[in-house]
Amino acid sequence: GSYYKSNVNVADNKVVVEDVVLADDYSISVTAPGYMNFNGTFDLNQSQSVHAALETGRKITGKITNENGQAVQGVEVYAYAGNTYASVVTDANGQYELQNLSKTSAVTVSTNHILYAATEHKLAVGSSDQLDVQLETAKTIEGKVVDAAGKGIANASVYTQTGNGWARTDAD
Repeated sequence: GSYYKSNVNVADNKVVVEDVVLADDYSISVTAPGYMNFNGTFDLNQSQSVHAALETGRKITGKITNENGQAVQGVEVYAYAGNTYASVVTDANGQYELQNLSKTSAVTVSTNHILYAATEHKLAVGSSDQLDVQLETAKTIEGKVVDAAGKGIANASVYTQTGNGWARTDAD
């Protein structure tokens, strides 16, 4: 047998992995559309049978609009809850649906779009699964990096403390 290569057969909704080396540190991951991922560890010395019970997760839906209430298409919406993660992009109607998030952990939902300020929202366990977000137009910071004599400094790196941007100065 081989630790890294084995024969996998599927019949009657049962998966059989053959020709594996006997060990006590096997991990199994199972994914299926519409279900939360299953990750488990098992010891072949103790049992050669694993039961992977897949669960549907929490589904968060909503609409993303701008300051004028108009739908915003193309917003990256991503969320994490416990060890689950989901991401989507809003459709032409500003709608999104994040699926298969943990039901037992708070959900953090974030948005990102080049024209709008990023947002972050926390949804407690048991709270509403509907989150509509109104985005604000991103602000602009302008300035110049100079030396003590007032001369522009080329190739100075400027980073923002909050947000996700940085820039490098030109020759002026």
